[in-house]
Amino acid sequence: MRFRFFGKLRDSLDPLPKSVYLGSIEVVPIGMLQGVVEFITTGNLADEQLASWVSELVTLPPASAVADDTEYLRLDILIESYSQGSNFLVTTPVLWRPAVTVVSRLVRCPEEKSVDSYRVKKKMDLSQFVSAVLSQIAFFKVRTFDEDDLRHLLALALLETLDQARRRVGVA
Repeated sequence: MRFRFFGKLRDSLDPLPKSVYLGSIEVVPIGMLQGVVEFITTGNLADEQLASWVSELVTLPPASAVADDTEYLRLDILIESYSQGSNFLVTTPVLWRPAVTVVSRLVRCPEEKSVDSYRVKKKMDLSQFVSAVLSQIAFFKVRTFDEDDLRHLLALALLETLDQARRRVGVA
């Protein structure tokens, strides 16, 4: 209750601009071991492909289209980690679910002052993962998970991030 009061007081004293634009989209590359195992089991997924998915899924106008003297909010998005998932057996079972972690930052421009940041992690449900790994089709192929699974998780994480930013800005 007390935090809500201070948040409302802060917003009334220094209101945020209502216009939000999409800033930079960055992807942190996956590690070497994870990259090798995922390349064997699911194929190669380029970081640029993830960045293009983000730009397709988030329909905010780009911040580069705004005049320099205009006051606005910029949403920077970072894909901190991702995994396509695998059920590949390499002497010991290596099982990990498809997952994605999205970190975003809301920045007030042109002052470049950080307003808020959000971190959202989405994983495939354990029941869905187990049923996919134990399905009859999975026994006959190495690639159990595909890009659609990761794209779906990325969309869910971005939706939650945008919802948090919307609540912070105060747009209905």
